[in-house]
Amino acid sequence: SGSNSPDYNHMNFNNGNHTLYPGVYCGGWNANSNTNLYLEPGLYIIKDGPINMNSNTTLNGEGVSFFFTGNNGRLNLNSNTEVNISPPTAGDQAGILMFQDRNYGHNHQHILSSNNDVPIDGLVYFPNAQITMNSNATFGLGSSCTQIVANKFMINSNSGISYQPDYSDCPHVSSAFTSGEVTLIH
Repeated sequence: SGSNSPDYNHMNFNNGNHTLYPGVYCGGWNANSNTNLYLEPGLYIIKDGPINMNSNTTLNGEGVSFFFTGNNGRLNLNSNTEVNISPPTAGDQAGILMFQDRNYGHNHQHILSSNNDVPIDGLVYFPNAQITMNSNATFGLGSSCTQIVANKFMINSNSGISYQPDYSDCPHVSSAFTSGEVTLIH
């Protein structure tokens, strides 16, 4: 379907296992207590609403990319959310895990409040948004292809960022960016 017409509207998932498919998710989705989401490979467009992963949920998928656009297109990982996702290794979205429309995202917060670590093995591109981390989680732990672009970071409550670059097997990184250095730009 075209990018202007939603494939799915305001999805709610409660308890159990659910398989999701690439497409436009208008209004985002809510995964509530004890829900496991399995994502088929492809591009997930999150338009005019957030991804809310609530208490004791999991998000699983290989070869997936998320594009956040419109009002309130953002990510919220709440209490005890487990994330096991990786980006495509070939094609237009190779190595891109999450990216936000440059025309939106001003004043948006992507909130990671899970007590579980959040491995991010790919590019997260939120140039106009803030990433807020709470609740003892480590963003990027165990990941070798982590690249993060954000307008702001807010790190609270024993949370942190783990950066262990080894870009030799990363499909999206040119040789110009393989120094392994962390750069904070103000």
